[in-house]
Amino acid sequence: MQFGLTASYVLMMLAFAVPGYILIKSKAVKEGAIKAFSAMLLYVNQPFLSIYSFQQAEYTPRLLGDLGIVFVLSAALQIIMMLALYFAFKAAKKRKIKALPQAIDFALLPESDGARALFEQTGKREIERAARSRVFVLTSTFGNVGFLGVPLLQALLPDHPEAVLFSATYIVSMNLLCWTLGLTLMTGDKRYLSVKKLLINPPVMALCIALPLFFTGVALPPAVSSGIEFLARMTTPLCMLILGMRFATVNLKELFKDGGLYFAASMKLVVFPLLCLAAVSFLPVNPVIKTTLFILCCMPSASVVLNLAEINRTGQKTAANVILISTLFSMITVPILLLLA
Repeated sequence: MQFGLTASYVLMMLAFAVPGYILIKSKAVKEGAIKAFSAMLLYVNQPFLSIYSFQQAEYTPRLLGDLGIVFVLSAALQIIMMLALYFAFKAAKKRKIKALPQAIDFALLPESDGARALFEQTGKREIERAARSRVFVLTSTFGNVGFLGVPLLQALLPDHPEAVLFSATYIVSMNLLCWTLGLTLMTGDKRYLSVKKLLINPPVMALCIALPLFFTGVALPPAVSSGIEFLARMTTPLCMLILGMRFATVNLKELFKDGGLYFAASMKLVVFPLLCLAAVSFLPVNPVIKTTLFILCCMPSASVVLNLAEINRTGQKTAANVILISTLFSMITVPILLLLA
């Protein structure tokens, strides 16, 4: 991939964040409105992006086979990354507990406000650490493959419209994992590992429209098609606008001093793409599939993780900060890594 072309498109996408930053800093838009913008992105633009992506290529049996390969590979890569990090954090926590001196038995402490406050403070810190670890697992795995990946694929692979369709398939696997295994890891609640949660969520509902149109080859009226494309193309500017708004609300000193954020960003921007490259390099599959998967794996952390964190009220600040850091550093890592493609 050409370094200059890739860098220019990444910079252009990041430039969309500037108006959002200005709107919040100038108080033209209140911080509380960010959640409404996020809901618009999650429940409106993302489904239309899925429908639009499946309209970019005509159905053929060979293409269907390629889509199946992309689905399996993308799901497998994400599951491996998630579980590896989850068990790594779990093992690290066990080692930390064993290394601590004999734990204080709070039940034996005298009844006092100080003892009770110490107990509550310790418990609160543990809950926050656990939430951070879970968010790190998801932000290190799930990437902004739709909002940033699709326009980048269109720019870098203009002669392969099927690449956008591959990205839609990747998005399907990512969203299915987000609403099931992802939510389970984030909340610790196994009820999300259910057929109901797998089938009833915004991405799957969008597929109920996109797939019949794709398989039948039905041509939508020009006005409808234009409307779908318009809402789909709004995803990147809106995503970056929200990112700029969030950037305006954070404490920059805290943001850049938190080593955990750099760890999560490096996992997503460097380790995960290299894992993908190593996994697909020797597979006997379509080269466009390999290139597409690698490009998508290079994308920064997905904003959907923040949306899920806000919905479940756990780790919102950590999710927002990792997304900010990874998106900023993607300006450097994406052009460099894509030299390997």
